Amino acid sequence: MNGIASALDAKILSTSLHHLDIEAQTCNSVAIPVDKADLESYLSALLLEIHGRPQNRLYALASQTTEFATSLNAFFGRQDLVAAPETQTLAGRLLRIEVNTEERYGHLDKSGKGLLNKGSFLQFLYLGKV
Repeated sequence: MNGIASALDAKILSTSLHHLDIEAQTCNSVAIPVDKADLESYLSALLLEIHGRPQNRLYALASQTTEFATSLNAFFGRQDLVAAPETQTLAGRLLRIEVNTEERYGHLDKSGKGLLNKGSFLQFLYLGKV
C-alpha cells in the first residue's frame, strides 16, 4: 500500500496542543475543542501532504535515552497524549530550542520584534493501516 493510501486510512488516536510564547518563555497546554471533526480533517490532510512529499526522510534516534526517544516510547505504551507528561516535556524542549534560536539570531529581524514570537506545538498519534 502506498503512503497516500495509508494516510487516507489513518485513525487519529490522541492529540496534544501547547502554545509557546518565546518572549515570556512560557509553554501552556491548551484543550482541543470537543468537536474534533475539523481537527481530524486537518490532520488527515496533513498526513496526505507528508506522505505525498518525495523528500520524506528516515529519522534515526541518536540515543534511546534522549527526551524525544523516551517520550516516543511512553506514547506508544500509553497512546493517550492528554494524560502523558511527556507532551509537556517535548513542548518545553521545543521552547528551549526556540528561545536559544531567538537569542542567537533574533537580531537579524529588521522589525525589532524578533524572529520568533509565539506559536503552537501540536502532537498527535495516529494508527495507519500497514
